[in-house]
Amino acid sequence: PSKSIFRKVMAMAADETRLVVISTHQVRDLHSLIDAVVIVDGGKILLNADADTITEKLAFQQIEGEINKENVLYKEESVRGFLVVSENTDHLETKLDIELLFNATMMNKERISQIFTFKNKNR
Repeated sequence: PSKSIFRKVMAMAADETRLVVISTHQVRDLHSLIDAVVIVDGGKILLNADADTITEKLAFQQIEGEINKENVLYKEESVRGFLVVSENTDHLETKLDIELLFNATMMNKERISQIFTFKNKNR
């Protein structure tokens, strides 16, 4: 119940004039509230992009069977095959999965930075 209440409070408070920063490792329930994602590791910003830009550059898919793509950034086994994050070279329309995005970013810090052409800076 607390997750549902939190989502409702955030949805009511959010508007164009407010910025809400949520720092959490439990992102699964927040997809509908998030407009932009910033991933920070060791004081370096690895990714700072809005959801549309992320899904334009990355594809989030569930794939059954073999994965033959060279541009796979991250994969993990699931009940129905693999959950995969890859460079969106085929211009697929996929739904952002923030947990998979985080895992892909942590496994491929340099490549993610290159894809989003974001210069890392110590802060």
